[in-house]
Amino acid sequence: MNPVTAKAPVSVADYRSTVTSQIDARLDRLKALEKSVQANRALSTKERATLDAELKKDVDGLSSLRSKVGKETSTDALKADQHSMIVDYRVFKAEAPKIELAEKLAKDEHRIDELSAKLKAAGTDASSTDVAAAQKALDAAKTALEGQDKALLQLGPKDYAPDMFAKLRAALEHANTSLDTAAGFIAKA
Repeated sequence: MNPVTAKAPVSVADYRSTVTSQIDARLDRLKALEKSVQANRALSTKERATLDAELKKDVDGLSSLRSKVGKETSTDALKADQHSMIVDYRVFKAEAPKIELAEKLAKDEHRIDELSAKLKAAGTDASSTDVAAAQKALDAAKTALEGQDKALLQLGPKDYAPDMFAKLRAALEHANTSLDTAAGFIAKA
């Protein structure tokens, strides 16, 4: 064995400390997400309740796992706990992006409502090209976002795939472009 590349075995105490720190980082992120969900008034009561329940479940599960880690007596058991932490609680890869996307989606849906009200206040002259173009852009945004909230809320850590949010991100990008277009036409109307 080459003494330069050989690794000294990690002690149970050191491994426990590492896994505990990793769990704590996830718990801190979940607590920040909980605050963000509670503060976001664009989310509906139902969306907020769904996301809160999911976050609470993850906090409870990781807190329980943290307690278990504190009692482990072997590095093999700690490796299994670490694996569970990563696979069962995909905080950074699934939960955080999901919450952030849910908040963006709610914000865009709120923006559609605001721009629709502004368009209505601007008048509904069917011959106005600006009004017609604004309505077309708003309709495109609504179509892009239709059903995305329900699909997003159904995703959980077990559904993780590297591209699990790609369709929603594309829909949000399309909706934002359409909303910006609508806002421009409404300003001119």
